[in-house]
Amino acid sequence: MAVEAALHDGAASTSDEEDKASASPPSVWDQRPTKYKSVLWSVCGYVLLMELAERLSYYGINQGLKNFMQMKLGWSAVSANSLKSTWTSLVYMSPLMGAYIADEKWGRYPTITTFGMLYLVGDGLLAVAAHPSVLAHRDVAEGIFIFGLFGCIGLGTGAIKSNVITFGADQFNPTDASETHQKATFFSYFYWCINFGAAFAYGYLASLSVNGSSIIPVDLGYFACFAICTCVMALALLCLRLGRARYIQMPPSSDAMSQLVRVLW
Repeated sequence: MAVEAALHDGAASTSDEEDKASASPPSVWDQRPTKYKSVLWSVCGYVLLMELAERLSYYGINQGLKNFMQMKLGWSAVSANSLKSTWTSLVYMSPLMGAYIADEKWGRYPTITTFGMLYLVGDGLLAVAAHPSVLAHRDVAEGIFIFGLFGCIGLGTGAIKSNVITFGADQFNPTDASETHQKATFFSYFYWCINFGAAFAYGYLASLSVNGSSIIPVDLGYFACFAICTCVMALALLCLRLGRARYIQMPPSSDAMSQLVRVLW
């Protein structure tokens, strides 16, 4: 009997050890300090507000570029179109840089906040360049404008573009059915945030730039437009910062971009 009991205890101990060994470690979502009933609103609400504000800022700048270069800087239509096309190319190429930095170096949240600050500086420089007192010195205004547009906004918006939506998607636990459903809804709301930002920019800000308003004279139209974009971009970063304690922050882990470069090289 004693032998049987010992064998039984040994088998039970072995079974417990196997269960512990086979048990999967807690996921990053399980380690979240607070379990939110609605990750969509309690966590990703900040991300959606950030996207809405950032897109409003981007399209607010984008809609007025050619007219500003022609009407305020005195450039020809050919020069304005050429610079606008070059800047647009940079905006759509820089997401590759942002994806590389986020995936292999810094992680998504630090990449978004760092390049978001660069983006904010660029918006501010455009507002400075558009002020009548600066426009009176054409060479100075052009230098500030080009540096802010290419050196700051062109790089900043691209790095944000490639990371915000994936950062939002990271917040949802793929093994939780409720959060998986919320994730699908998040993508829909993300799309509408882009549209609402663009609608306000191409509606109100486009008119403000050219015509001014009842309280803003025409000669301050572009300055007011770019200043609003600056304030909205600051609001975007603030919204993202407010939710910092709630976010799941995935560490950099992928080297897909480096591998692609090695293959192509």
